[in-house]
Amino acid sequence: MKESRTIYFIPRYIGALKYYEKLFPALRLSGFEPRFLLFEDKGMIAYCKERSLTCEVRFVRSGKHIPFVTPLMWEARLRSQFDAFLGERPHALVTEPSVDQRTRALFKCAEARGVRRYALQWALHTDPRKPIHRSLYSHYLVLRNRYGSLARAPFVGAYYLLLRGVFFIADTLQGGDAFIHPHHYAEKLGVIDRTLLDYFLWSGWRSDQIQVVGFADYSLIRDCVRSVEEDASKRAALLVQYGLEEKRKRILILSHPFYTGRNSVYLDEEEQRAYYDAIFDDVQSVYPESEATILFKLHPREEKTVYTQFTKQGIRVYGNEADLSELVALSDLYIAHPLTAANFIIRASSKPALFINFSPLSYLDEGKDLYHLRRIVKSREDFRTMLSQVRKNTLPLQYDADGIDSDSLSKIVSFLTH
Repeated sequence: MKESRTIYFIPRYIGALKYYEKLFPALRLSGFEPRFLLFEDKGMIAYCKERSLTCEVRFVRSGKHIPFVTPLMWEARLRSQFDAFLGERPHALVTEPSVDQRTRALFKCAEARGVRRYALQWALHTDPRKPIHRSLYSHYLVLRNRYGSLARAPFVGAYYLLLRGVFFIADTLQGGDAFIHPHHYAEKLGVIDRTLLDYFLWSGWRSDQIQVVGFADYSLIRDCVRSVEEDASKRAALLVQYGLEEKRKRILILSHPFYTGRNSVYLDEEEQRAYYDAIFDDVQSVYPESEATILFKLHPREEKTVYTQFTKQGIRVYGNEADLSELVALSDLYIAHPLTAANFIIRASSKPALFINFSPLSYLDEGKDLYHLRRIVKSREDFRTMLSQVRKNTLPLQYDADGIDSDSLSKIVSFLTH
């Protein structure tokens, strides 16, 4: 059968999906058809439907759940479906560097059929080999968030541990090795830069598999900022789309969800709102409400309902429906914590930015080196002082813009299509 021109992207999380989505127009211009292939939902299916993105969901489990029975039957069904799917002869399969066991099993079948298998980095992260020191309260919030209550945690945790053991035994008896981490069954890994090279080598990638391809937004954000600045009609349309006024300053603040997730959790929802309310107060002490509008962009896994009170305060709250590059292009100042993939975008934008960390989580400060930031603001007094400097246009850029490869997008397309 003739090989198709379809490239399937396998994101594990909506953040990766939104990054890979940015590659689609360039891939189509090169004669390829990009699509998403999902093993889990996590809000990604609804997002794809809203944006008319082609999304293959045959491997997403649905329906009633019987402990042990349903997962085992579904995993067995997945293995039997892989051959039919791969029989369509896609051009390539693309996933994240941390290849999970389901994707690994699919890649193993794809290897036997000669289908290309790539991994593409979309974000930086801290080295998991480094310890993260968290309080007992933080651990409690993580368990409550994951299991619903502390009382359920031991039982649910034990269930998933046993289930993983059963999967491992069943897979081994069938001659598989999908749960063995070092073998990814991917041909090559495209990385943003060589910052995490040691980590990738430690996690099983070989040096001859790794290729530096850059970051798509290095190419895209400059074009977006330039078009918004130079094309009055486009700027006007975006202002209407996001409910903003031309004459007012726009301060973009990115949310870091300290109330949900794994490593960064140390607040509950009410405390999260109080954390950002204090930041808004600092901003408005320098930029009066009559002069500036605060844009609050949520993390991809957050829901707007958590921040209803902010909307009532006049804060513009944006979720996954908003394009971060467009918000950056419209903004006069960008404020974020140091450890977020969005800091790649700002480095190529030439926009003023401040990087803050008023939390006790010192590991977030590793973003300073990862993203080449000049300073992390740790005190509220320094924050207000630097806000005043930004307002007076006397603050130098707080990030290093050197090393930005504006040709990244074409390098990524070439990496995926050859």
